[in-house]
Amino acid sequence: MQRQNAYFEKDVPGVGRFTLRMLEVPDDIPLVHRWVTHERAKYWGMQRQSVDDVESAYREILRQPGSFVFLGFHDDEPAFLLERYCPTADVVGRCYDARPGDRGMHILVAPTDRPIAQFTWHVFTAVMDCLFSDDTVARIVVEP
Repeated sequence: MQRQNAYFEKDVPGVGRFTLRMLEVPDDIPLVHRWVTHERAKYWGMQRQSVDDVESAYREILRQPGSFVFLGFHDDEPAFLLERYCPTADVVGRCYDARPGDRGMHILVAPTDRPIAQFTWHVFTAVMDCLFSDDTVARIVVEP
């Protein structure tokens, strides 16, 4: 599984290339299932979900207005997941003064056996650069 149909790319000197592409359902779901059911991903609330359950959940996410899911790569290896959504079309938009240019996000960095110093920082930087590369985005909303 490598990056194809890149939506966004960023080179970070000394760290490598970050690439995001749209999630491909159902092809990417077995990988995403491994990530979201891993013990480190307990806050995603999917520990006991089957592959079919995870596929259904992501199909539902993608049906929501303005929602996108991206698979993120580091040097052509799958490394993180990004969910982007419109708070004005989501329940979170009732919890603050949501505006049309707002975008919400959820990020899951994949478990690894080879930690890289400050990797999560670089993922977040690449994600923010990606999100703000869309001229319609004014603010990023992050909620737990």
